[in-house]
Amino acid sequence: YGSGGIVRCRGLFVYPHLCELVFVMKKAVVCLLLAQTGLGAKVTKSSARTQARRAEPCEGNVLTEDLAAGPYHTEGKAQFDDIVDTTALRSALSASEYWKVGQMWEMFFTADSYRSTETEYSFAGGGKGFFHVSVPGGVISARINASDAVRSSADKSAFEYRGAGVVTDHDVILTDLCLRPKMCDSFGQCPVGFKLVDDSSKPGHTTRECCVELMCKDEEPCEPATKYSKSEGWETLAGHTVDRCCTPKYCSADMCNSTTLRARNGSGILGSTEDECCEIQFCTEVACTETTIRGRIVDSDYASRRGSTDAECCADKYCSAFNCSVSQVWVNKAGQDTTLGSTFPECCDPLFCEDHTCSEKWDKMNATLPDGGKRRGNSDELCCIQRICKDHVCNSTSLKLKVGAHERIGDSDEECCEPKLCQDYTCSSSTKWVHKADIGDNGLAIQGNSDEECCDPVMCSIFSCEPATMWKSLNDTALETAQGSTVHECCEPRYCEDFTCSGDSDGDGDSTTHYKKVDTNHFKHQGSSDEECCVAKKCNQYATQFPTKWTRKADKEALGSTDGECYDPLYCRFYCCRDSGLLKIPGADYVQGSTDGECCVGSRP
Repeated sequence: YGSGGIVRCRGLFVYPHLCELVFVMKKAVVCLLLAQTGLGAKVTKSSARTQARRAEPCEGNVLTEDLAAGPYHTEGKAQFDDIVDTTALRSALSASEYWKVGQMWEMFFTADSYRSTETEYSFAGGGKGFFHVSVPGGVISARINASDAVRSSADKSAFEYRGAGVVTDHDVILTDLCLRPKMCDSFGQCPVGFKLVDDSSKPGHTTRECCVELMCKDEEPCEPATKYSKSEGWETLAGHTVDRCCTPKYCSADMCNSTTLRARNGSGILGSTEDECCEIQFCTEVACTETTIRGRIVDSDYASRRGSTDAECCADKYCSAFNCSVSQVWVNKAGQDTTLGSTFPECCDPLFCEDHTCSEKWDKMNATLPDGGKRRGNSDELCCIQRICKDHVCNSTSLKLKVGAHERIGDSDEECCEPKLCQDYTCSSSTKWVHKADIGDNGLAIQGNSDEECCDPVMCSIFSCEPATMWKSLNDTALETAQGSTVHECCEPRYCEDFTCSGDSDGDGDSTTHYKKVDTNHFKHQGSSDEECCVAKKCNQYATQFPTKWTRKADKEALGSTDGECYDPLYCRFYCCRDSGLLKIPGADYVQGSTDGECCVGSRP
């Protein structure tokens, strides 16, 4: 400052060439003090983290440069003592139009703490103060920040030390103070229909201060242009949606005036083009007069052919489009290109078996039918009978017809039969027998046609009767020969008639928590547990006769049918007499009740 060239360095005012020495000495003193308090290691780590941190420029700071610079010392301060000069602080706050009760502000400062414990500060006002901040012990060049709503006017505000007692151990130095109103750039998201103001550095924290209504001209919502146009007053119209900013374009009735188009069904359809307003008319929807010589045009473009008239969608039928060869009893007529028709009689000549010669191993059928008509056809299949194995019966039960017997030609065992294989045999019971492998050890298919040849027995001795509450194993003698793999084949049932439900001490089938299921002439209940043999009595089906002395238990799945099982007692010791003239009954700790009549007596003097 001035001609002496003194500068502010690390919170102190020195000549420039001493600045670095001040830093080294300051750091050495801090380490020495913290070593004495047992925080040397902690400070070393903290310093490493914070040494590179410098106070960022604070745009909008209402404090003057000198007032913001500091330094401000805490050592020697008692609780509620001012940290910053109150007169200068109030003068700076009074100069700001935004320091108002309820307005959101931000505060930043750099702290160097030589104490081992945290140090608390706050602005006075609002009952318990505001802008409460704590500086951790042992930090160097730590940047502290907070935001809060203003709770006192400028002429009543003060920044104070808020810790207990007087600071006598070591100092905490505050520098680079910044105090400014909350800016709109940290406001968050504006509500629907609004956007953040262009100047987001403007002070504010509410929608009114930080948001402006969206305008149609900024949002350009009228898309597609074929369905919407800009509404009148577009340049000044507030809004951001089609409904607010745009005028709809409705389809006109004459747009689809064509034999290949029609107006879309419905009202209020938006659009100004054929694609938006019209539907294509396809020939598939036209009802042509169908005869054997004229009808709907059928070609590769049939599904996409457009039209709605007979001329567009219908045509004559010529025999050239008809294929007689799909039938074995017809052949094409001559002159099909000029002959109208679409049936066999119109376009084809008949074929007769009398003109056909059967192949080898085929016997010709009678060319004349029983009714006197001629047999139609021109092939072995229609005019001849083939000797095939499907009509042959093998002479042994151990033989079967060969594969393809219905097509194989032959009439003997040698030609038509082969041994039966186990792979074609199905065991008589899937629960008592398991099929053997189809291929034997010699690599050949196993021959056979019985359980003994093709299947292995499944013995009950390896079966487990489950659930054990409903089934028990057969006796040892029966298990030696019994076959099966089901409870019905290998187990004996356990019946509920031999089970006593829980709580049924007298065996009469009824307890406070269950009653036993009853067998009928046609059905016996099976099992040996409460779940299988008994019906539970749930507390939610029971109601006490003394609702003022009992309260239902919280467990909704509890079982029971008595007050003791389903309710908790209400004691008078928890009841307050409603009549102010009554006194709680003597022995209320052990008397049940929840009314004046049950819990109160006498009257107050």
